[in-house]
Amino acid sequence: MHLCRRKRLYGQAGQYQKISEHGKSMDVSVGHSKKDSESIEMELLLSAISKCYGYDFSKYAQSTITRRLKRRACIEGFECVSDMISRLIYEQEFAFKVVEDFSITVTSFFRNEYFYQVMRSKVVPFLKTFPFFKVWFAGCCTGEEVYSMAIVLHEEGIYDRARLYATDINHNALASAREGIYPIKKIDSAKKAYKKSGGSSNLDKYFYCRYNSAIVSPTIARNITFAAHNLVSDGIFGEMQVIVCRNVLIYFNRELKIEVIKLLKNSLHPGGFLCIGDKESLTGMTKPEEFTLFERKAKIYKLNQSCYRQSL
Repeated sequence: MHLCRRKRLYGQAGQYQKISEHGKSMDVSVGHSKKDSESIEMELLLSAISKCYGYDFSKYAQSTITRRLKRRACIEGFECVSDMISRLIYEQEFAFKVVEDFSITVTSFFRNEYFYQVMRSKVVPFLKTFPFFKVWFAGCCTGEEVYSMAIVLHEEGIYDRARLYATDINHNALASAREGIYPIKKIDSAKKAYKKSGGSSNLDKYFYCRYNSAIVSPTIARNITFAAHNLVSDGIFGEMQVIVCRNVLIYFNRELKIEVIKLLKNSLHPGGFLCIGDKESLTGMTKPEEFTLFERKAKIYKLNQSCYRQSL
């Protein structure tokens, strides 16, 4: 064989070896872990929800999203989360099941009774200075805490000038809240919390019984409006003297928390109160001059007058 041709063959062989070695390294680099695969699945499914139904959960806490989607996949008999995507796209009823999995469903009457004590002793005097005032429950779930507030305002003698707005993204929860029908045992179990919250009467008087259910009295239900509202994508909700958004922010990532808090701030009346969960905080989420921590244990913040309604 000619010497030059031999050199060319050796050179080509060397190139093939390099390509082969490079290919091996590429195989390793393009491979991904199980964790990466799950993350891709979540992104694809959340993208499908957003494009088909307008709900954006991309900024919810990743751990919460992962846990709840895996649970739904298990309930429905799917091997993995991505198997749900096709059904989610073509079956609206199933899609809403998935959406509702992301909403908060843990609630009770007079939950965290100290919060209602503070409402009676420190917030009600502020509300009494208005001829008419509004309270917004953002993330009202099935309504127990909304009706608890209505009872407090009724007992404090200012319910006639109040309008309570209760919102959620969970349509089934909203329907239950609007009906105001609860198991009698739920009312019985709330009586201790009601008394600790400063309740001055008998909790039973605010309900009437039908079979094994307790139905909220029209006296309490009359000033409450339930409506769908998405904190992630919807706009300012009125001008409120009090906003209650308890145990909702913990499900959001930092970026979304900042966006939602800004929305809530711009929905508040000057000097109004923002109430959040006892495991939540506005620290690092707002400018120091925007809110004052009004009651530390109850996690009630007061909007400073100078920061009212800055542009969204």
